[in-house]
Amino acid sequence: MKSTVALLAMLFASPALASAQFGEAGPAQPSAGSRPQSGDEQALREMDRRLLIKGDRSFFESLVTDDAIITDRNGRVTTKAEALKTFQPLPDLKFALTREDVRVHIHGDAAVLSARSVGTVQAGSQTIKVDERTTDMYARLGGRWRLVAGHTSDIPAERTAAKIDAKIYDQYVGEYQLTPSVILLITNEGGRLMTQAMSQGKASGSKSELLPSSETTFFTQGQAGEMVFVRDGGGRVTHLVIRGSGQEIQVTKVK
Repeated sequence: MKSTVALLAMLFASPALASAQFGEAGPAQPSAGSRPQSGDEQALREMDRRLLIKGDRSFFESLVTDDAIITDRNGRVTTKAEALKTFQPLPDLKFALTREDVRVHIHGDAAVLSARSVGTVQAGSQTIKVDERTTDMYARLGGRWRLVAGHTSDIPAERTAAKIDAKIYDQYVGEYQLTPSVILLITNEGGRLMTQAMSQGKASGSKSELLPSSETTFFTQGQAGEMVFVRDGGGRVTHLVIRGSGQEIQVTKVK
């Protein structure tokens, strides 16, 4: 389902549905390598677009099943009944959203639609940016498509890397052990600090570049959280700390 930005989530009892209730959508942007669409796909795309039309309560009520499972960005499950209780127009907020990278996969009488919502919410003189991805599950019930589940995820804003002396990267290069079989490999590749997870001596997943926010703290573009390299009293790097989701995970440098 569509949702308003996290800063506005506190205004609604059902944050996962806020912009579905009150948004005004621009035209959906075509995906790269677009192909001819089937009648079902066109119908699903139109349903997705209509969920952003301001105040279309009747459409929302008819589309979403009574037992739909709707999960917001914080993992909270919102029901259709809860959403309808708080379905009120917000004339003081002006939504300007577009749907981008719309993907539809149809499997018989089930379908998945995933898309990105990009735009702004104008609250008086303040502009709040929206950038999120929603993934909705539809089922063909009684001869028509109904929305049975949905999930919203924020897309982290792009961060700006700090300017530091890349010579310091060599001090961070090495192997950091999470468990006996799980190693985080840190390398310096032509002045780029890279990280690669290893499991039982084999690469697990792809490499990611670590970008500096300071001489000791780094982040990966497009991901929440950060990685902090820690030194002992003598200046030797002893471990790193991965911070995210309200947790800190310590990983010891072993090589």
